[in-house]
Amino acid sequence: MTNYEEKMLAALADKYRKSKKDQGTNVIARRTKISPSLLYKQYSRNDGDPEELQAVN
Repeated sequence: MTNYEEKMLAALADKYRKSKKDQGTNVIARRTKISPSLLYKQYSRNDGDPEELQAVN
């Protein structure tokens, strides 16, 4: 089983660092979010492993 919590936090931190919010050039209230399919490629497919889907959730 893959550690999705660590992957999720790393992806969120990377996405935030690349945003204009981190640079200070854009001052708006927007959320930094990622899609579950970024962590598990078969997330939205019907033939995905149920245990992996549960771990992502």
